[in-house]
Amino acid sequence: MTQFTRFILIPLSLALVISCTKSKPLAMVGEQAITKDEVNLRLSMLKVFNPQMNENAALEQLIRSATIVEILKNKGITIDEKRVSEEMTRLQTAAKNNPQMEALLKNFGNKKSFKDMYVMPMVAEQLAFREAFQKDEAFHKAEKEKADMLFANAKANPSKLESFAKELGVPVRKGSFNEKEGLVWDASGRDVANMPPLPSGVGFGQMWKRNILDKAGSGKVSPQVESIGQWMVVVRNDGSSKNNTKFTAAFVTRKNFGEWFNQSRQMVKVTRMEGQQANAQTPQNPAPKAN
Repeated sequence: MTQFTRFILIPLSLALVISCTKSKPLAMVGEQAITKDEVNLRLSMLKVFNPQMNENAALEQLIRSATIVEILKNKGITIDEKRVSEEMTRLQTAAKNNPQMEALLKNFGNKKSFKDMYVMPMVAEQLAFREAFQKDEAFHKAEKEKADMLFANAKANPSKLESFAKELGVPVRKGSFNEKEGLVWDASGRDVANMPPLPSGVGFGQMWKRNILDKAGSGKVSPQVESIGQWMVVVRNDGSSKNNTKFTAAFVTRKNFGEWFNQSRQMVKVTRMEGQQANAQTPQNPAPKAN
C-alpha cells in the first residue's frame, strides 16, 4: 500500500503516526505502526524544551497518544480538523511569551508532521480528559453519589454545607470574587494544605461568578453540582458587599485521569518490537497556556 493510499484511507483521528517516509517500526498500537523516523522527529521537538529527553521517552509518548486515540475511537469520539486548528492557534499565541515554544514553531510549525507528532497528541489528551474521562459515569460512580448526597443535603440546609462536607470527608475552601483581582482563595482553613492549587484570577473568576455565584443567590447553593477540573464542586454564595462576593466550596475529588487511562488502555493492543522497553513514567507534552 502506498503512502498516498494510506493517507487517503486513514482518517484524521488515526493520523498520529503517519510519516512521509518508511522506516523501521518500533511499536504497534492496534494496527497502527510507530516508526523510528516518527520517534526521532518527536524527540527533536521534545529536545527544544528538554535536551535530556531520549528516544524511549519519545516512543512512549507516541504510544500513549496513539492509545488514547484508539480509546476515543472505541467510544465514538473523533478528532476533527477544527480542534487541531484551534490548538495550533493557541500554541501560536502562547509562543509570543514563550521563547521555547517560539523556537519549536519556527523549526517545525509549517510542516504537516508537526500537527501529527505534536499538536494531535495534545488534542487527543485534552479531548480524552473532557469528553471521555470526565463523562465516564461508571468510572466516577462512587464519587458522583457522594457529590449528589452532599448537594442534596446542602440544598436543603445551605448553612450546614461545612458540616455535611466534614461528615463525608470532603475538603472545603472559602474564597471571594471582585472585579479587580478576580477569584481569590482564602489561604486559611483546615483543608488548605491538603489540596492542590485551584484555578483563580480574573478570567476564571468572571466565569465562576457568572455561571455559579450569580445563579445561586445569597445564602444558597448553586443549582447543580459543578465540574471544575478533577473536582465535583458544591458551592454556596455567602453574600456580597462593596463589589466583593464571598463563597464556600466543597470539593469531591474524582479518581484521577491516570487511573482511568490505565483501565481503558487494557482494551487496546500495544506491541513493542524487540529491544523496546515500556516506561510508564514518561513526561507529557509541554503545553503552556496562552496568557
